[in-house]
Amino acid sequence: MDEKIHCRTYAEIHTERMRENVIQLKRRLTAGTRFMAVVKGNAYGHGIEPCVQAIDDLCDWYGTATMQEALRVRRAADKKPILVFGYVSDEEILLAAENKITLSAYSASSLAHMSARCVSMKVQVSVHLKLDTGFHRMGMDCCKDIPCCVKELLPLFSLPNINITGMYTHLVYGAGSSTKEQAFTDVQRQRFQDCIRALQEQGVDTGICHICNSKAAVHAPELHMDMVRVGAYIFGLAAASEQQSIPLQEALVWKARIVLLRDIGIGEGVGYGHDFIAKRPVRIAVLAAGFADGYRRCIAQSPQGYVSIHGQKALLIGKVCMDMFMVDVSDIEGVQVGEYALLSGDDGTNAVSSYLLGKIIQGTAGEIAVGITDRVQRYII
Repeated sequence: MDEKIHCRTYAEIHTERMRENVIQLKRRLTAGTRFMAVVKGNAYGHGIEPCVQAIDDLCDWYGTATMQEALRVRRAADKKPILVFGYVSDEEILLAAENKITLSAYSASSLAHMSARCVSMKVQVSVHLKLDTGFHRMGMDCCKDIPCCVKELLPLFSLPNINITGMYTHLVYGAGSSTKEQAFTDVQRQRFQDCIRALQEQGVDTGICHICNSKAAVHAPELHMDMVRVGAYIFGLAAASEQQSIPLQEALVWKARIVLLRDIGIGEGVGYGHDFIAKRPVRIAVLAAGFADGYRRCIAQSPQGYVSIHGQKALLIGKVCMDMFMVDVSDIEGVQVGEYALLSGDDGTNAVSSYLLGKIIQGTAGEIAVGITDRVQRYII
């Protein structure tokens, strides 16, 4: 850890926190429900390899968005099943077959094409069918007429060189917080279960059926089915209200070095466009991180944007620059050049919630973690 002394900005990846989060999450599952660790987006910015190494004995499946991510998981975990949620090219179909990676089929035509490619390459692949129950992004439509949906799906189970081993759908609201959200979640569940039941009545083995995301895994046991898909919560990326329901810890701690202290007088401006004009004498700390590192510019536009220095809030002033930004440390005693400010996460003494930062950017905690770029060195704790 001594090498951190040379870093302008760095992130600690706490793998024990990941493990403890998974343990806490699995305690909420219905007996017999499998646990899929969703590690897309480079494990939400935490690194696929350290994540897999930390939790492999605790999970049953992995989920990724791309074949490239799946291959990284396969190299780190040579036996666990992996599901790719997104598009794969013709060339990647062969890689899936060779590496025992399960693919997603989101339309009859895409699966027919996959079957033809497998026949020509003399390989077989495992597939999970994705159904659209109301998200209206990817999946075969089962929103209006279940008999028509089943009629379209039945021939797919006879396609050559294709082994359909599961079915899934994607929730719009997770478990749903309001009455409206819960009502639509119930609609999605009913559509999905009706389709599965109709196929099973035709003698079809529908395999592993799954619908739950992180939030539903915690709050909606009626949706657990055969497997839950948990991503953000593995890394403690949850709303403050969720932390009251289940003790999750943020696994990533992001810090930046203080590289300069300077004092400005009343009426002086700071940064591009002088967005900040001092109304009193101000001591400024310049931090060595910027939007090229993933620290979003809009954080400085919110009065809620802050970093933690010596356990105290230091508000952002001026615009976030490409490689650095400025904070007000006028009321914080003893700040020194070379110290580090906490940008996000919990270092055991101070905390800056990624969920709060996500709200500031009108997004999610996951966007904050995934957006931290490769310029930020990662250290596995």
